[in-house]
Amino acid sequence: IGLISKVSEQMDNNSKKLGKMSYYIQASKLIFQNEVFHLKIESDHCTYDDDAVMMVIGNGSYLGGMQSFFPQANIQDGLLDVLIIKQASMQNFWTWFQSQVKDDYPDKNNDEIVYFRTKSLKIEAQPIQKIDCDGELIAETPTSISILPQHMTMVVGDV
Repeated sequence: IGLISKVSEQMDNNSKKLGKMSYYIQASKLIFQNEVFHLKIESDHCTYDDDAVMMVIGNGSYLGGMQSFFPQANIQDGLLDVLIIKQASMQNFWTWFQSQVKDDYPDKNNDEIVYFRTKSLKIEAQPIQKIDCDGELIAETPTSISILPQHMTMVVGDV
């Protein structure tokens, strides 16, 4: 939601010719436009009612085929990983990047980055925000998201 969805929204077939690099190029163009929206989250682990530029929700450590936002996420633990970035700044993105390198989460004392884990959440945003799922715009706020434990059978192997 927010910046990450705007990147997907502005991608077209011509700009996708460079594969994953296309998304990074488009993100770098949009990162400092800083389109803030009001975000309201209700969950069993966190309540959030403040401005944001981006919200990412994951149920695993991979996004777009690359290990990314949630390095310690466990697809089998029944929890969603939620990241909220309040302001688009090099410092905030650098803080998050450093946490990825360390394979850890950002310092809880950082007021500009909110991270929590939960089984479900309700999301509202003003203005209404588009929701992107792996590069495809699939819905809009408001919405509810939850984990459906053992809902699918998956065949996996060593990577």
